[in-house]
Amino acid sequence: MYVSTVPVNASTGVEYGGGGKAVLWALDAQTGAPEWKWDEVQDLWGNPYINSGGGQWYAPSFDAQGNLYIGVAPTPASWPATPGYPWGTSLAGS
Repeated sequence: MYVSTVPVNASTGVEYGGGGKAVLWALDAQTGAPEWKWDEVQDLWGNPYINSGGGQWYAPSFDAQGNLYIGVAPTPASWPATPGYPWGTSLAGS
């Protein structure tokens, strides 16, 4: 079974907070025990203290060889603004 989180800052537990990254978990369907996990965003662009990202919009799919395909949500946080970074300026260079 595959489950995706929303972007969560592992240190603070804040969803869509600065430094938050979504995680894709592979769980044993019988026991729910984690098999593996993958950070959906490897590097946060712009200001990593403000920005976060990742998450799944659709269920994963597989090809005939068993390869896993996922679509990581392109919607970054924080948008449109935070105090001091109006209109997505914390995403500069993205």
